[in-house]
Amino acid sequence: MPMPVISCYVRCDVLPGFFDSEYLVGFGEAPDKSSAFIDRCNVKVDTPPTSGNPTVGAVRAYIIEKEADRILIEVPGEPVVGGLRSWVPADAVHS
Repeated sequence: MPMPVISCYVRCDVLPGFFDSEYLVGFGEAPDKSSAFIDRCNVKVDTPPTSGNPTVGAVRAYIIEKEADRILIEVPGEPVVGGLRSWVPADAVHS
């Protein structure tokens, strides 16, 4: 039976995107580190990032698979490095 779609937020590094409506986010850990352009409505930040000065934020993601200490997530966006799916530490995921 397939796993139900579960939405969550994942800790990420956030930089400005090319357009005012997006951010460039980095998520996951090596060797599964990925980055993607994400619509700002899917990213939470306390302080907006500036060029060359990333900030820590949280990106909306969907849980694909769970293991003991890591979770496979998928983000809604356009991939830059890696893909839209990445393994992240379980403690990087919150609702």
